[in-house]
Amino acid sequence: MLNRSAAVGSGSRKAFELFIVPGTSSTTQAHATATDGPEREGGMTKCCVCGLATDKRCQACAKSRIALFFCSPEHQKLVWKHHKHVCGPNAHPFHFPPLSQREVDELLELGDTPLTLDMANVDAIMRVAEPDEVQRLAARVKQPPRTVRQGIEEDFGAPSGSFSQLRSPSAFPPHQQDMLLNARESLKSAKIERKSNSFLLFDELDFWSHVAVWDFVLPPRREPSNEELQKSISWSHCRHQAVVVFSLLTRRRAAKNSATVPLDLIHRAIEQYFDLVGRAVPALDEPTAGYAAHTVLAAMWDVADFKLYIHRDSSGHVVVRFSPPPSWPFSA
Repeated sequence: MLNRSAAVGSGSRKAFELFIVPGTSSTTQAHATATDGPEREGGMTKCCVCGLATDKRCQACAKSRIALFFCSPEHQKLVWKHHKHVCGPNAHPFHFPPLSQREVDELLELGDTPLTLDMANVDAIMRVAEPDEVQRLAARVKQPPRTVRQGIEEDFGAPSGSFSQLRSPSAFPPHQQDMLLNARESLKSAKIERKSNSFLLFDELDFWSHVAVWDFVLPPRREPSNEELQKSISWSHCRHQAVVVFSLLTRRRAAKNSATVPLDLIHRAIEQYFDLVGRAVPALDEPTAGYAAHTVLAAMWDVADFKLYIHRDSSGHVVVRFSPPPSWPFSA
């Protein structure tokens, strides 16, 4: 059965639609296995920007075992402003830059905002998580929502009441990567709460908050576990591709001429992101991919209208495409 969902931004004519296409058999799905690197096509790896086959890679990242390919210097330059911060020694393990002063100021401003749990995500996690994680979440659901302040103090192991003293990026040590991720996720959630669960505009989050938020879209799976996944080289590849996507989106929005970054490049980069996720998390199913796509692409709902098609490829991996699969029975 075809599943379809749609979202339309408030006060905007932009919209996106998701179509989950009936997939392959469970036998094919069972053969999907995790892989570490980018997808190969015809024996060649793809440019992370446009998807064209190439064997040219970022040499600094290659020393950290990250295979990030660019077909031309022009495409590498399109993402260099942000990629340079996670290039070379910071490539794997992927090392998020520190919080910006803007992020710190906004966390302080929103410190008393209660963070209600996303029950759709909780339900998805509880269907696949280990028993101890299910028990922890069940107990959390029964508790009053934590505020941003309480969450930051607990996550950083700081004394109660110390939140107001965290006034500069140096108060959030960059080596505590999990804490940086949690702080950025809390900031995003607080902003959504403040807007009564409306979509955030692209410019309402800093660049690295956009990238970090993608880590929270997919619920933890038993194989691999969430902790194992986030430390894996395959997930570092996913994070690097997220940097590519948001670099292209940022440049397109800043450019006076949208031809500088054609929308097709953004489509190809997003497709490759989901290809990498599908290979990093072989247990990924179509409904979870649909939830992830809906959440991830809400970040660009005010950029353009688009349709997404979710289905399985011949190897059993879930794929996300901006064009319908060959088996699509309707007009696009």
